[in-house]
Amino acid sequence: MAPESPAPSPTPPHPRQPPATPARRLLPLVLPAIVVGVVCALILLGVSLLAEQLQDVLWESLPDALGVGRFSSVWMVVMLTATG
Repeated sequence: MAPESPAPSPTPPHPRQPPATPARRLLPLVLPAIVVGVVCALILLGVSLLAEQLQDVLWESLPDALGVGRFSSVWMVVMLTATG
């Protein structure tokens, strides 16, 4: 006596879905990319504002407080040497 073969399933297996298009695969990454871009832009804005304040202190307030003068050659050489 031959072993019985399994009965065929009454419903066909699920049809294969076509592979996702490149745009569909990238769609979930859009929101994180926007968030990262906005955060980077805000950080750059903050660093720029901080650099502007530091520039005012180093090239206007500090030389005047030390009595050196803003346009002193010695001050320029010292500051440029110190900053590298």
